[in-house]
Amino acid sequence: MHSLIGVDIDGVLSDIAGHLVTFVNERFGYSLSSSDLTSEDVETCTDVSAEQLKEIFSSPAFFQTLPLIAGANTSLEHLVRAGWKIVIMTDRFWYQEIQKDTLKWLRANRIPFESVHFVKKTEKAQTARELGIEVFVEDQRSNANALAQVCSRVFLIDRTYNQGPTDESVTRVTKIDDVLEHFSSNSFKAVTTSL
Repeated sequence: MHSLIGVDIDGVLSDIAGHLVTFVNERFGYSLSSSDLTSEDVETCTDVSAEQLKEIFSSPAFFQTLPLIAGANTSLEHLVRAGWKIVIMTDRFWYQEIQKDTLKWLRANRIPFESVHFVKKTEKAQTARELGIEVFVEDQRSNANALAQVCSRVFLIDRTYNQGPTDESVTRVTKIDDVLEHFSSNSFKAVTTSL
């Protein structure tokens, strides 16, 4: 049996914040930067409306062209070589073909994974528990705190939009490479047993 590590896509593997700012600025004439996104709920920290966000997120072009965070695929490959099985978990339900587009994006960006699960934000922790996910890499603080109740360790990719208190089993990191460094410097290794 191999240890499972859950990995979110948006904000962990893809630069959704930078991409969103570009789309919002071009489509609606704003002059936002990624540092203006100080909340998980963009409409509460900027002048961007919920309707404008829905328009962008409902556009296949937005998700099809998301840029990969540099080195994210390589970091996951290193985790796989260290014995971890990657379980991708994402809250993407914006349009009918988004699951197909997501799988295409993962393959095009050479993201290794054992399985992909499309789950609502409020169901992420329960799904992690059901799957037996031991460790999770997330970018939203609310998700990280919920996941900390069911995973032994949660790594929170530090972003301007996820500041605030976290559960004691949540470790802030600047990029997914830091997860690898944490595993190297601590005794938290993937468990591999023979049946």
